[in-house]
Amino acid sequence: LDGASLKVLLEVQDRLGINPNAITIRGETPLYTAVVHGKGFGGKSDPEALETCIQLLKTKGGHFFPASAVEHVLQHPLLSLVLGSRKGDLEVLMGHLSLEFPLSGIMDVVSRTSRVVVSRTVEESLAALYGYPLHQLLAKFFFQMKAGTIVKKDDIVGTARLLLLNGFEANERIERGDGYDDEAKEISLETFVGFAPIQILAAAAIELEAIGPKLTEFVYGELDSVVSGLTEELITMGGARLSLEAPTLLERPRKQKSPKKSPSSNLSSAMGSNESATVLIDRASLKIDANEHIMHLLGGRARLDKAQISYTELGRVMLDESRAPRRDDSSNIEDSSAKGGNSERSCAICWKSFSLLNRKYRCR
Repeated sequence: LDGASLKVLLEVQDRLGINPNAITIRGETPLYTAVVHGKGFGGKSDPEALETCIQLLKTKGGHFFPASAVEHVLQHPLLSLVLGSRKGDLEVLMGHLSLEFPLSGIMDVVSRTSRVVVSRTVEESLAALYGYPLHQLLAKFFFQMKAGTIVKKDDIVGTARLLLLNGFEANERIERGDGYDDEAKEISLETFVGFAPIQILAAAAIELEAIGPKLTEFVYGELDSVVSGLTEELITMGGARLSLEAPTLLERPRKQKSPKKSPSSNLSSAMGSNESATVLIDRASLKIDANEHIMHLLGGRARLDKAQISYTELGRVMLDESRAPRRDDSSNIEDSSAKGGNSERSCAICWKSFSLLNRKYRCR
């Protein structure tokens, strides 16, 4: 990432015929390449240099994705930075993406099939729109931990915190739909369909206990520390609820059915195998507050209760009333078949079914 040289090139781009959106053989624009592959001097992450390059390219009309169809399916740059736990670069990128609640109306988003930027009505949740990055981060940790790989606690916990602070919901379940970057993503989310983030983490804690005897005391301690750090972030910063019902393989109750999708046979885990598509998890055990053993693995009831109290003490954030659904109109939110979209039959976040008595129930 060399902002000075890039500035010189862009200043003479008209004379030299430089296209700020020229694509590589893999279909990457300069802006995409800068975010996903760009490094500072010494090959290290350099958020300040990345911000400079993004600003320069956007000033000249640069885009993250090409304006015409390309052969290769690209992973969204946000997902690439999340899975790389590049929290500094991620914070820079988030300043250039649409993350405000609620996602509604016409937005410029990336087509899931052609990866071309198109303008369309957004019906998905924030998590679904960007490929469930918080879930993917925790799923990748699950498989890294299963392999006994040490991860940097500050990087993964800091990345989770950044996602939570930018509106990614800590209680949202992964919904199987029309897929998201199946050919490009590192993690198969088929294993975790129906899971909320805290339930993926609980599954990781169970797995850590199972493989514990095979690990050195140091490696076990490091991984356990990451589990503890992530648990605290999910609860204290995101309000993750331990009372969520156990994840189910059944589809979310809704009026409009989502497009059916068969689990892919070639989905790969972060280690480059299809292990993630074959992992068996006892879903019934993951109603966390009813399972004392899992509560213990996540830090113990006393510690978890304290974290929940800390979240409630944060207070409410003032919401712009012009952007919030009106109370007298809450039962008439338009139904959608999109992943994470609204439904008159169930909560879009936790999938709790509505009834005659709780028609206006919404998470938070």
